[in-house]
Amino acid sequence: MSAIETVSTAVRLIAYHNDPALKREVLSRVETHRAAGEIVPGPGFWDGNRGSLVGVSVHSRDAEDFEVATGIAKGGLAIAERIWSLALLRLWLHREAWEGFHPTDIESLRAFPGEWLEKIAPGCNTDGLTRRMTISVLTLVLDEAEAHPDLEGLGELLRTLIDGHEDSSAKAAASWREWRKSASALARAHREGTLQSALANLVATAAWPDTSSAGALPDVLEQYVNLCHYDARDEVAWTGTEEETKRGLDAQRERILLDPASRETTALRDFDDKLKNGYPVFAKRRTALEEARSLHTVRRLMRLRGIFLGLLSDAVNK
Repeated sequence: MSAIETVSTAVRLIAYHNDPALKREVLSRVETHRAAGEIVPGPGFWDGNRGSLVGVSVHSRDAEDFEVATGIAKGGLAIAERIWSLALLRLWLHREAWEGFHPTDIESLRAFPGEWLEKIAPGCNTDGLTRRMTISVLTLVLDEAEAHPDLEGLGELLRTLIDGHEDSSAKAAASWREWRKSASALARAHREGTLQSALANLVATAAWPDTSSAGALPDVLEQYVNLCHYDARDEVAWTGTEEETKRGLDAQRERILLDPASRETTALRDFDDKLKNGYPVFAKRRTALEEARSLHTVRRLMRLRGIFLGLLSDAVNK
């Protein structure tokens, strides 16, 4: 019977239960699945062969099993699974190089399933990862909000929210509710689909107290990465007519992307060929927008990856 299967649920949360051999076992298991292409988006998936990060780590779909087996807080797992899920789509869409594609960044994302576990030293305390990650991401969002004069109220709210997450004492539920209401009101004050509205909605999502299971943090991470759409818009502008055409064609392409069966066919390639032949000017501009968006997506993912790995490296021994 393996070390993973004999861990008692009564053991305190100490990374790898202070056992280097257990760490090697978990990493070996993950690498075996990664080499076989058996790591899929999460969270919480295991079918006996393929799995999300929890599945390939401990052969279970349950975050509680991961926490018991590895001694690593399940909040850390939730962060890792969301970063990997966001990265995996970019890796699938861009298996071939394109202008601006940075191979070293992509290889770093490919290595992430084992890399985050490697950063954690046996015996470390991984409690509080979600709180520290939330503060770090909100600090990045604050920098973006302060670049827009019309978002002064959001900057003030962000600083209050960061203070709320930094305070180790429990905040009254009413405070979090008021912060969410204030952020939602700021979002409604700006036109839907604008950066200002997206930033305010992100803050509303983050206005929840920290929990051991990561709470709203995975959604905050996704909203932060999706801000790449606004990065790209600054570089590739569209006229009103082009925007309308783009929405219709993007909706068709999105339906193809969301169909799992299409990944095993040439449906996406056929659609893109149709665009190039039928809408050559539009297709060229759309390609430029997609490449800019993808580049900014990878940059934002790399930023989150760097913060997370840094927090794991800084975890202190019990």
